Amino acid sequence: MASVSLFPLFLFQLREWLVVLLLVTDEGCSGPAVNATLSAPIGPTAVPKLFEGNWAYRNSLSLQQAPAKGTWQRLFLPSFLLLSSTVLVTWIFKSDVAFGSDALRLAGSLLSLRLYKATGVEQWRSKSENRAVPVVMGGGSSSRFDELFQPSWSMDHVTYEGEVLKLKLDNYSGSGFSSKSKYMFGKTTIQIKLVGGDSAGTVTAFYMSSEGAAHNEFDFEFLGNTTGEPYLVQTNIYINGVGNREQRHSLWFDPTTDFHSYSIMWNKEQVIFLADETPLRVYKNKEKNGVPFPKDQAMGVYSSIWNADDWATQGGRVKTDWSHAPFVASYRGFEINACECPSAAAPAENFKRCSSGGATQYWWDHPVMAELSVHQSHQLMWVRANHLIYDYCSDYARFPASPPECERR
Repeated sequence: MASVSLFPLFLFQLREWLVVLLLVTDEGCSGPAVNATLSAPIGPTAVPKLFEGNWAYRNSLSLQQAPAKGTWQRLFLPSFLLLSSTVLVTWIFKSDVAFGSDALRLAGSLLSLRLYKATGVEQWRSKSENRAVPVVMGGGSSSRFDELFQPSWSMDHVTYEGEVLKLKLDNYSGSGFSSKSKYMFGKTTIQIKLVGGDSAGTVTAFYMSSEGAAHNEFDFEFLGNTTGEPYLVQTNIYINGVGNREQRHSLWFDPTTDFHSYSIMWNKEQVIFLADETPLRVYKNKEKNGVPFPKDQAMGVYSSIWNADDWATQGGRVKTDWSHAPFVASYRGFEINACECPSAAAPAENFKRCSSGGATQYWWDHPVMAELSVHQSHQLMWVRANHLIYDYCSDYARFPASPPECERR
């Protein structure tokens, strides 16, 4: 039944609300039982920014600087009314799962925003975000290009200016670079300043990919445009050699005037595309519904710039103006925090190597990483509402039968 599919979402929101209320009451921050649950964790102190805002991360912290006592009295009535109205809306629209889900998430957004603003939990959390969580990190993280990457083609179009690497495209050639190793699970981030001015026809790509015809791939493709028109970013996911899972977004900033970070986070439960740590897209593991999920092939990390004026800008109607060449994309802040895989290892061996077990616990396997936090879910809703241009899941002319991963179940 449709109403049943809303129940897990309702429980998820209810759990998040209760956690926030716990944070704003002195009674919830003391006592043997609570202190035992929130005892000091073990493990390294380095924590990916993706943890920020997640309920399990908050629960792993010592709540020594919670807001003042009495806050909950001022919030009880509006919280109760909002929760009650959410239950009512969910029941009324139980026949429309999509609308009911959106209504439930909107109510969660309003309540979370009210609680956070009223209590200052965000400010309190920011002081605590460097405390440890019970996970260990995988792989190394570095900001030096030559430690992690190497030019892969047209080396005369690759230049260095201090900590900044530049890729050049002209009417002779594009250029690119690739990671020296391959990885399975983790997070990779690169800061990019895209081609400014008239960049129509050009594509700057940042992606992860395995090899072979049945490869897996996670793509960021930044589609150039004419002067004054915004960049579009296209994301795509290939699984066993099959793509056709495109989404296109506009951005809420000008990606040509300064560096912005773009990240791909990958574990057994989801793939997340992020811009400045804001989720643009999430691809969830739905193997239980018969949908394949990429978790059996190690991937390299790549970036390149090339001419694609047959499709990149306004469907190929606007061509590259070579009088503006060379087109230059700039890079810095190279980070890979992932499980490095030996080149000769079999997929099963890599999967075992990069999975938690026994004394080895990787951060990407922690339960906190199996889903977005409430804050991140609200960010994703905002991105979809304001910046989503195209979604293959809604292209019924192209896909009369909705792709199975698009179904809400």
